[in-house]
Amino acid sequence: MYRKSYNDAFDWMRKKRIDVQHCSDTHGEKEKILEKDAVMKEVIATMPEGDLCLRDFKYNNKTCILGEAMVQKTVELYTALKSGTTGQESQDILNQEITALKADLESLKTTIKDTQKFINKSITAWDDFHSSYDSMKNWLDDFQTRIQVDTEDEKVTPEDLQKCHVKY
Repeated sequence: MYRKSYNDAFDWMRKKRIDVQHCSDTHGEKEKILEKDAVMKEVIATMPEGDLCLRDFKYNNKTCILGEAMVQKTVELYTALKSGTTGQESQDILNQEITALKADLESLKTTIKDTQKFINKSITAWDDFHSSYDSMKNWLDDFQTRIQVDTEDEKVTPEDLQKCHVKY
């Protein structure tokens, strides 16, 4: 029972780490970044911490819990198994496995947090870019209209251009 729980928790973390790694490159168009943001929100939804939710799935007609709860269940099974294990070598192996599992979970949480932060910064940068682009485009369109009105004559002299320069 412990081994199955350990393997399930380890596999879950491996899959989530791969999902997060696919989202860690924040270069590209805004639409791609928004897709990565959606994937990250799905990953975060399986991590039961703070305002994050807990998701269940069916496995062999039993309800198993994803995320930290799965790791916690493995730790509980480890504690029960450790007390029943007589050999010191077996206890050392179990201790190493659980220590590694907990460290992997903390590493995954940190990676998720950092990746989400980078994605949010990228989305903000894209929003700032679009805002600046729109503002600059409006200014340029307005300025071109003003210049066209002032230079409607077929022959524009350097003096006309100088007047526009001073005026605007």
